[in-house]
Formats: sequence, C-alpha cells, structure tokens
Amino acid sequence: MRGYNPYGVKLSALALFIVPLLYEGVMQERDRRFSKRSEAEHPIFDLHEAALLNAGFREAGTIWQAMDDRVLMGVR
Repeated sequence: MRGYNPYGVKLSALALFIVPLLYEGVMQERDRRFSKRSEAEHPIFDLHEAALLNAGFREAGTIWQAMDDRVLMGVR
C-alpha cells in the first residue's frame, strides 16, 4: 500500500515536538545571517522610475503591485 506508515501516529506526535524546535533554530540562523542588511540596500521604486525616465522613456510607472513587490513599465 503506497504511503502506508504503520508508525504515523507516533511520527506525527514526534513532528509536533520537533518542528517548532527546528523552526526556532532556522529563524535564529536567518536573523543572524541577515542582521546586517538594511532596507536601504534594496533598490527603491523612485530610483528605478528615474532610471527609466533618464533612459529615454516618456512615461514610467507601476503596472502590477502586491504589497511591496512591483513591476514597472516604461513607455517610449
């Protein structure tokens, strides 16, 4: 029988105990690795819009946005 695990209940109980510990460790490692990053390191909207306009586009603006992710488009 495919996917059959006779120890499923025990493994699930063990996973409920271990997964939070793993998550905490992963989050601590992420914070350690990226603690020196600042928001200023990420290109900002105004910079990209100005770059499009300086490159000769007569219009530049957002055509799609989800939270802080954007897609810009320039029209020549």
